[in-house]
Amino acid sequence: MPIRFEPLELPGTDVFGIRVHGAFGRGDRQKLLDLAKKCLEREKLRLLLDCSDLDSLGGRGAGVLADLQKDLTGRGGEVVFVGVGPVMQRFLAQKFGDLPLRCLDSLNEARVVFGSAVGASGGSSAKKHAGGEAALDDLLDDYEVDDANLSSDKERRTADLVTAVYVSLDDVLSAVAEGGNHAAFGEALGVMLDAHDLAGETICCLAEGEHFVSPDGAWRVPQRGGIAETLLEIRRPLTMLDIENGRLWDEESQLLEDLRPDLLMPLLRHEDLAGVVFLKRAGDDHDYLLPEVFALEMLQRLMDQVPDAEDVAAADAAAREAAATVSRDRETLLAVKLELARGLQDAQDLPHFWQVFISRLRAAAEVTSLLFVDPGASGLPAFAAGAARRSDQPVDLSGERIETFFRTLERPVEIENMPASFAAVRDELLERELGWLAVLRQEEQTLGVVALGLDWHGPPNEPGEEIHELVEITAEALLRLRDGQQRANMSLGLLESLLVGEAETEAHAVTQETARAVRLLARELGLPPDQERDLVLGALVRNVGQDQNDVDDLASDQLTGEVWEAFRAHPDVGDQRMAELDAPSAVRDAVRHHHERFDGRGFPLGMSGRDIPLVARLVAIAQHFALVMHRDDADQAVAALQQEAGRSLDPDLVEIFVKALSREPARSSLLTSLAS
Repeated sequence: MPIRFEPLELPGTDVFGIRVHGAFGRGDRQKLLDLAKKCLEREKLRLLLDCSDLDSLGGRGAGVLADLQKDLTGRGGEVVFVGVGPVMQRFLAQKFGDLPLRCLDSLNEARVVFGSAVGASGGSSAKKHAGGEAALDDLLDDYEVDDANLSSDKERRTADLVTAVYVSLDDVLSAVAEGGNHAAFGEALGVMLDAHDLAGETICCLAEGEHFVSPDGAWRVPQRGGIAETLLEIRRPLTMLDIENGRLWDEESQLLEDLRPDLLMPLLRHEDLAGVVFLKRAGDDHDYLLPEVFALEMLQRLMDQVPDAEDVAAADAAAREAAATVSRDRETLLAVKLELARGLQDAQDLPHFWQVFISRLRAAAEVTSLLFVDPGASGLPAFAAGAARRSDQPVDLSGERIETFFRTLERPVEIENMPASFAAVRDELLERELGWLAVLRQEEQTLGVVALGLDWHGPPNEPGEEIHELVEITAEALLRLRDGQQRANMSLGLLESLLVGEAETEAHAVTQETARAVRLLARELGLPPDQERDLVLGALVRNVGQDQNDVDDLASDQLTGEVWEAFRAHPDVGDQRMAELDAPSAVRDAVRHHHERFDGRGFPLGMSGRDIPLVARLVAIAQHFALVMHRDDADQAVAALQQEAGRSLDPDLVEIFVKALSREPARSSLLTSLAS
């Protein structure tokens, strides 16, 4: 559903709180811009947006919020976000660039951060009214809302402010099943793709005579031409570069020249080409990333599997209701598969990957038990959830006999039907309430074995077939996750080798130890692999803008004149270089802010406390430890950290680092006294 706003009861008038519900879709851009305009007109410059109930945002929504932040900061204000998940935060970081981006976990944390501006939760009702609901009511009074059935002001304030129809995947699949209404299907598909940030413009051409024709008749694609032949052969979304010019008819070449689509997607029905969809991205970004192409390919497959309305109507009256129920259940499963294909692309590590799997499957079935084991050499650890976690004893799936069984297993098998020769393994799996066993295989690589316990909401007619399709989707995403992590780790390792080599100089040795220290901190904090890599990269390039290699960082406060000015400027110089390389925001934060101090006496901005980006606070601790340890030893380095806690360094993070350091085997003898 479209986004809607609800006031937050925050005492005081300085901070204006809004909770955002729904999913960002077509029409919501203007709604949010109108709200921003009214906030500026009424001097509501400090906004707190609670996004805990915001289902989706996407790149376009993040761009709108970036524009809002730019307007507010230009007037001395700021928008701060609460309850933003990692995926949404990634979209925001990409669009915000140099703009401030503060994301807090909860409203309680927001109250602490804003202090007197927000105040305690028990303020007077008069203040609540002035700072919260009444102000929001005033800001939203120009929106058209149907008040006929609303009995109170509060109901009116929390009503849906609808500016556009939100179309779900189920709506699109229903339009496919109904058939016949060309315009309705094309509109439903276009609105859904726009709402999910997959296309800014969608032109759907369906079969009509010897052409595929758009609803308005403006665009025509010959059914026997090169575009149709190529799409029918490849059967997946293509760019114009994938279509050979020699196969195109003259009218097709002119069509592509006029349309200039970013992607062409086939509509398949029962192995035949039923239509051609031309997609254009919104804004300046015309490239489709692999996860987006994969999501569109899954959508294409799902639409091909929807039963025709005639098939349901052909059933006799007694069976019609059952057929309709099966159809609805099947549509639910199709929707789950698409959401699974999209959601798994955003997984940051293996635990997150399987958590997304469980979450996306919930609409069709509850995953009561899950066990993933990689008996090969991929390096991914095992994962267990639900009933599979109740036993401390791992399931042994190693050995030549069972590995041979996995190699020959082409489709999921019910665990109770496993061969008698594997009775011990079978019984262990059944004790963990696991019902199905499947091998994850992709591009002739065996990625692992997954066992599932499922409680279906509407049992499918062929559960083995449905699980097989789910496993195929999961295997493809798991291969991408593994390959992506391997490539990222290789790139980081190569960069680290080039930057510090054998640590021949003091600066190299300090940087090498700084990188080791931030790795330890990242793992102690439980950061996912991509955030750990950004943190290590930030530590490696933190001084990229510093030309004076002989400056003593520990005595930098004693520098004077031009030397001091040059040293003070190096974070900004380094940040500019990182911006030119389009470095991740976390890396740029490390470069620009690792000389900020917790007490606010640092540079270049004089930030204080937890206003300093987390990555910069972590790098500052790691660098300080490395500098002192290189001169003295680990004991002296730890003592120096504890002395600076609350002054230049975050005291909570110092405590976490010292405890993590005390558990390091190589240093435990030095830090035994600190372990307590």
